[in-house]
This record gives sequence, structure tokens and C-alpha cells, in this order.
Amino acid sequence: MSSGMVISSIALAISLIISGIKFIDWISHSDPRVVMRMGRLGLLIVAVASVPGLMTLLALQNWTGAMLLGAAMLLALVVVKWRMLLPRARFRPMWVEGEMPAEVRPYYQPPVPDAELARRAAIVLQDYIAHASRHDAIARNSSDEIEADGGPMSAEEARAVLGLADGANAAEVRKAHRRLMQLVHPDRGGTDYLAMKINRAKDALLRKSATAAGAAGARATRAAKSPRTTHAGKAGG
Repeated sequence: MSSGMVISSIALAISLIISGIKFIDWISHSDPRVVMRMGRLGLLIVAVASVPGLMTLLALQNWTGAMLLGAAMLLALVVVKWRMLLPRARFRPMWVEGEMPAEVRPYYQPPVPDAELARRAAIVLQDYIAHASRHDAIARNSSDEIEADGGPMSAEEARAVLGLADGANAAEVRKAHRRLMQLVHPDRGGTDYLAMKINRAKDALLRKSATAAGAAGARATRAAKSPRTTHAGKAGG
């Protein structure tokens, strides 16, 4: 083998390696949809470009080569339109207005909503509707409206917003707040007013719980320091 042939082979191998690296880098940093589109287009071009070769093989009566090339062309076309081989799934609507058609009823299985979450969401929604009836949309979204509505919230109203009973502890308050915020958070389709209302209800109940705990601690301290308790302790000694 001559030195020129060796150098040409080495140069070809290096160029193929570099081209492969660039191709892999393009695939890893490109949109998958673009990669799939380019792949289908490449297969289609190869299939169309193989038609003259197929005609040549048939003219030369090379039946084995013609059969292999024809099978490869058909396989390329199948890969391009592979979705046509799969049965299409029937459309299943998420909800149906009015009476449900008979052909849709076997495929429609509505999810069972959480009754507790639905009740709390209804309470907050009623409060929001009452608020919206008093103010128009522009005033409701302005900063002045938010400041005007930022007054202290009563414990009864806070418990109604969070759906809690009287005497709920801090852990129950935080749990109810977290579950309700998952329904009405602005990022999930809710509004800033609903999120603000729930946050105020949580703050009001936690503040009341902290105040009650502090008062109970103060009473316990005073009871421990009272003369009757001290005298009882000495008598017991």
C-alpha cells in the first residue's frame, strides 16, 4: 500500500470521527422534534434517491439486489409514517356538558373530588364573590385595595376560610393552609386575592395560637410562684 493511500485513509478516518462527534453534539443540543423531522426527511430522500438504483438492478436482472433495495425502501417509508400502523385511541373528553352521549359513557370516568377540599374552596370562592360584588376589577387589583383589605381578620372568619373547627392547633392550621393553597395559588389558576385571604387566615390563627400558648405559660408561671403552691410544697417536704 502506497504512502498516499495510507495518508488518505487516515485523513478520511479523522474526518469521519470529527463528523460523528459534531453530529452527536447536534443531536444532544437540538430540539427532539427537529431531530425527528430531519430524520424522517433524510429517510424519505434516501428512499426516493434509491429509485434509479432499483431500476438499474431490475434492468440488469439482479433480482436479489432489487429485492433487498426494495425492502429497504419500504422500510424507510414505514419508519417515516409509523403512526399509520398503530390504531388511534378514541378521544375521551374530560367533561361533558348536558347529557352524556351513549358512545362516550363507557370511556368517561370522572375523578372523584375531595369533599373536604371542595368545601373549603367553596367557602373561599363565596368570600371572593362577595368581595367582587363590592368592588370592580380595577380597584380589586390595585395596591390601594390590597392595603384597605389588609385589616385584622377575626378567628371565626379565619376558621371559616380554612375550614377548621374551634380549637385547631398550629399543625392543623398549617396543613389546611398548604392544602388550600394548592387549589387557589395564582400559579395554578387562582387569584392573588384568594391567596392573600388564605394567608391572612393562617396568620390570624397562628397568632391566636401563639398568644394562647403564651398566656397559658404565664398562668403556669404565676401558679408556680403563688404562696399557696409554695406553702403546699413546704408542707409536702
